[in-house]
Amino acid sequence: MHRGLNIKPTDKYIKNMAKQLLTTKGTGRKIAKLLRVSEQTVSKAVRGKSDTDTARKIRKIAVENYGAVEVETN
Repeated sequence: MHRGLNIKPTDKYIKNMAKQLLTTKGTGRKIAKLLRVSEQTVSKAVRGKSDTDTARKIRKIAVENYGAVEVETN
């Protein structure tokens, strides 16, 4: 059930859940400076709102170098 509503998580619902990265404070700024991109670009990448080559690179760096963890949200 979802927040008191009569909605059951179906396969379609689960597939549409956005994958995000959990990072520590300041990580986005560090990655933005490292890759010479805006903090907004990093933010979109870690929130799963962008799937460009740059976004994939940002996510890889966040996980490998800054210990970011992937979580699913709806």
